[in-house]
Amino acid sequence: MHKYYNIAALNVLVEKPGHMLLQRGKKYEVSTFDCPDVIIPYDSRPIPEKYVNEEELSDVVVYMREHTVFYKKLIDYNGFLLHASAVALDNYAYLFSAPCGTGKSTHVDLWIKKFGERAFIINDDKPAIRIINNTIYAFGTPWSGKNDISENKGIPLKGICFLQRDKKNWIKESVLFDSAVKIMNATIKNLTKQQIDKLLNNINFVINNTKIYDMGCTPTLEAVEVAYNLMKE
Repeated sequence: MHKYYNIAALNVLVEKPGHMLLQRGKKYEVSTFDCPDVIIPYDSRPIPEKYVNEEELSDVVVYMREHTVFYKKLIDYNGFLLHASAVALDNYAYLFSAPCGTGKSTHVDLWIKKFGERAFIINDDKPAIRIINNTIYAFGTPWSGKNDISENKGIPLKGICFLQRDKKNWIKESVLFDSAVKIMNATIKNLTKQQIDKLLNNINFVINNTKIYDMGCTPTLEAVEVAYNLMKE
């Protein structure tokens, strides 16, 4: 059962999508296309034994295998995955990355609370970044975290911010080399040398053409104000 999707402005053919992609990918579905940019083949490998008797976990394994194929292929199209929560405000995308449990989703939820209908979440976990005609975009994808929050839209990227918890709110521009390392730590792993070389080129373009920040924050609206006041410049 082939399914056709448009994800990050790419035609994606999935030969036999798993249950989670079928559900989460509905807003990315298209009727057909002539030439796929990305093909996600059916993966016939057995589910690891520890997951076999847990249907929900088995579904997650298939979903993540599909995710791996897509995000590795994305590198060839001047893009990469960033483990982040992405919010759009006034037609610009702001990405917030942090280790799981740090509070990036909480921070982005506060942007929605503060800015209301001016803002929406593009993707709450794994947005795709793509360089198209020298413009950097953040795209929603159906690989969208436990809460499945995403939109099938590409929004010009305004900035990327790496969060950490703190007792006070502060933000500063990141050092160039540190930015590259942090992005590498927050993207897909287990790549070939050729893929790594291309990925580094993509990251280099992004960090030289958009601003990267480090931020310490509290789970408050004040943190949103601190972030927005610098990142909007």
